[in-house]
Amino acid sequence: MEVATPESLVRRLYFDLVGLPPSLEELADWTGKLSGAKRDAALEELVDTLLDSPGYGERWGRHWLDVARYAESNGNSRNALFPHAWRYRDYVIDAFNADTPYDRFLVEQVAGDLLDYDSIEQQNNQLVATGFLALASKPVIKGKAGGFIPDIVADQIGVTSRAILGLTVACARCHDHKFDPIPTTDYYGLAGIFASSQTLYGGGGSNMGGAPATGLHVLVENDPAAMKAYEQWKGQVADLARRIKKVKDDITKLRPKRVKGQPAPKLTEEQKVQLAKLNKQRQQLTAQLKKVRANAVDPPGSAMGIRESGKIVEVAVHIRGETPQGEPVARRLVSVVAGDSTELFSSGQSGRMEMANWLASDDNPLTSRVMVNRIWQHLFGTGLVRTPDNFGFNGERPSHPELLDYLAAEFVEDGWSIKRIIRRLVMTRVYQSSGDFDAHNYETDPDNVYLWRQPRRRLEAEPIRDAILAVSGTLERDRPEGSVVSSHGNKLIQDALTPDKIHQPSNHRSIYLPILRNGLPEVLSVFDLADPSLVVGHRTVTTVPAQDLFMMNSPFVVEKSGQFAQRLLLASDDEKERVKIAFQLALSRSPTSTEVDQAIKFIEDAARSLGKQKMDENTELRTWAVFSQALFVSNEFRHVQ
Repeated sequence: MEVATPESLVRRLYFDLVGLPPSLEELADWTGKLSGAKRDAALEELVDTLLDSPGYGERWGRHWLDVARYAESNGNSRNALFPHAWRYRDYVIDAFNADTPYDRFLVEQVAGDLLDYDSIEQQNNQLVATGFLALASKPVIKGKAGGFIPDIVADQIGVTSRAILGLTVACARCHDHKFDPIPTTDYYGLAGIFASSQTLYGGGGSNMGGAPATGLHVLVENDPAAMKAYEQWKGQVADLARRIKKVKDDITKLRPKRVKGQPAPKLTEEQKVQLAKLNKQRQQLTAQLKKVRANAVDPPGSAMGIRESGKIVEVAVHIRGETPQGEPVARRLVSVVAGDSTELFSSGQSGRMEMANWLASDDNPLTSRVMVNRIWQHLFGTGLVRTPDNFGFNGERPSHPELLDYLAAEFVEDGWSIKRIIRRLVMTRVYQSSGDFDAHNYETDPDNVYLWRQPRRRLEAEPIRDAILAVSGTLERDRPEGSVVSSHGNKLIQDALTPDKIHQPSNHRSIYLPILRNGLPEVLSVFDLADPSLVVGHRTVTTVPAQDLFMMNSPFVVEKSGQFAQRLLLASDDEKERVKIAFQLALSRSPTSTEVDQAIKFIEDAARSLGKQKMDENTELRTWAVFSQALFVSNEFRHVQ
């Protein structure tokens, strides 16, 4: 097994661990160290440097957000904004950067509101973490918020079981699971846990034909301006409600009391005039109150999530998932994994704490295996189990079951540290192998199941965009405050607020772009961004003409190509040196002499196509911009091996 060149390995590690290409200085430094006698020590140093970088959390946090079906709007027929969803995004990024043990990470997301805390900051983080159970698209429903809403509960069962256990438990909503040993009683036992909790997603856009509005977690923050705005809004609502009540009381007093058995007393003309005046006033105040409430101001530091409802619900099996039949099912876990668990649940709480502890238990055979498999997939392109969200009968069998078991045991023994298992894997000879073709190995293992070479992988949408920003020299690496969505509040995405008004130009990393259901950013959707309405453990990778057309015609790519060209012109006056720098920035390698000659000829031909026989300043910038864009369009820019 051949080892990858230092340049290839550096590029691979940078994109896999932080989702960005190395800078010129980083490329030169690390390739030099990896070419020396102390290669292994240098490699360890490089890996540790990348894992300690803030970019690590932004890269690996995005993987988890795919699984958590993260989005900042509801989708469905009433696509309301979720102005506080970004807090969960930031929580995930920070958790990965802090290397929060995976078992703790899971407990916080399922039952963070029930955990003890040592500080206000910790309390806030734990409340925000429960957004994991509130981010889904909310159905258009009738009924009251806080009641048993089958579709919301089904989503919570689905995301918890698929993301953490790799089981499709939600399939047992209407009947016993067709393939796996999961009866409907297990489903409705889990349903009782979530039905005994209240999902907090905020305004819901409108109570008319949509999901009813709910409260939110109120975080403890010190934001005088936000608190003042909230108190003013509350004061307006209270004042209008008081005035409406007074008018209603005046109307009641004005109307003569009717005596039983007597004809209704008639109003005098003066009373009629006064009554009409009061009714008009009531209508005006009611309309005003409706308008004020439609522009609700959330409490400062609000967060989506889940909390105890205060009422324990046990749910009967529903025929076809809709009509209850029979006696309520006692709350329980998935019996095929947990055995008989009904005695775990007390009468005082929902059971989410018990569920969270079971999910994160060292004895749970699935949790560690599912996560290790996800990590393997992100590093090698394909998981040891090729169906990362389905470890059931319909999922594929592990290609290396003993290896999966070993890595799962090591993961737990290492304190559920995601950074340590990543470090362990990237330091292997298999990860460091070359991507070169070998005819003999191909004949024996054409699908590369045994990883005789490093597979060639298309970068995801976010690293492609982020690499364009980095190479052009315009990437802003700081974290933006909040989200663009948060500034719009609880509104519906409709004619007055289109996705185009939200997707404003930004040079921040792609993880911070607004993610709207039914309105994803084009720069990400064209390269197969995960559907935020689904649990997506493995993104679809397509190769379609729209991708090349986007890279050739997108105003974003054209603009960044020009800025890349400006960077090259400032870097050197020598054309060959510029080509070398361009290749190193965009492709993390030096060009061959043939490639240098071809690049110079390409630039000269571009100038002639503009009708210029002699280079002036403007022509030079335009031709180098064309060359820069050609690098962006190349397959090598979009792939890592």
